[in-house]
Amino acid sequence: MTVKSNYFVSVIAVIHNDQDILGEYIKETSDILNHNYANYELLIIDNSSTDNTNVEIDKYLNEYECIRYIRLSRKYELNDAIMAGLDSAIGDVIIIMQPHSDPPGLIPEIVNKVYPEDKIIIGKNVAGHEESFINRIYLSIIKLICKIFFKYQYPESFNYFIGMSRQSLNSILGTKDKANFIRSFGIHMGHKIEKFEYNPIERKKKTERLSLLKLMDTSFSIIVHNSIHPLKFISLVGFIASLGNLLYIFYIILVNIIKQKVQEGWTTASFQNAIMFFFLFIILTILSEYIGYLIEEVQNRPSYHIREEKNSSVMVKDERVKNIVE
Repeated sequence: MTVKSNYFVSVIAVIHNDQDILGEYIKETSDILNHNYANYELLIIDNSSTDNTNVEIDKYLNEYECIRYIRLSRKYELNDAIMAGLDSAIGDVIIIMQPHSDPPGLIPEIVNKVYPEDKIIIGKNVAGHEESFINRIYLSIIKLICKIFFKYQYPESFNYFIGMSRQSLNSILGTKDKANFIRSFGIHMGHKIEKFEYNPIERKKKTERLSLLKLMDTSFSIIVHNSIHPLKFISLVGFIASLGNLLYIFYIILVNIIKQKVQEGWTTASFQNAIMFFFLFIILTILSEYIGYLIEEVQNRPSYHIREEKNSSVMVKDERVKNIVE
């Protein structure tokens, strides 16, 4: 007889138009959870699917225990959809998965890695995602800039196969903002982060490649929300530019004092104006971005909205579990 662990495990899976693989994923994951853990929950976060997922889920809720279905009001960014699951999870160990590629068989291994050292486990797909040549160049440049100028370690392109403890999740929920970059939270919380490589499965092929514009928007948001060094850096640039302009003014005054007749220098004046306007607009651009994000934070709008929730008839097998409210 298998001895089941007393850890309460929460597994979060975000789906969108995945009706064709939902049954297979739920069966495999539920079997593994039921075989290894006395208490568990499988949270299916429906990111506003347009297929028949909402109808199909009913038969799985009747067939399997400890499943929670949360349907979002519209399609959100993946990070926001994951946060909907993290806000709802009640387990001692929380695991985030992508149903189309992450193997449920690794759940026990991840749980054992999380405890007893209270680590955050982040998986890296061995196959990786093939980025375009331009995207790879851009990512290399942005990582170098972050490391040299911003003193910030840009997150590597790990998957969303993540395991964490309740303590780590509480820290995340206490520090989250409008840019929910799940994979970079642990850097600032001081929790130990361990990375592991795994071979993905392919229940369903999905396109993971981002356009260059989307990649640029995402990278800038990650930097702005995780570091104030860009603001400090641009302030330093502005100060140096202002100091240079001040010295140039003294130079003009000195030339006019020494020389009786001074010929106007159109080239020098134009060059100086161009440089100053360049710095000015760079500063205004970054300040505008920060102000925009600050306005979003002040508005305090929710990152997501839930349309409906459904549960299995049996949610907790062990009535001695006290942190569950029916």
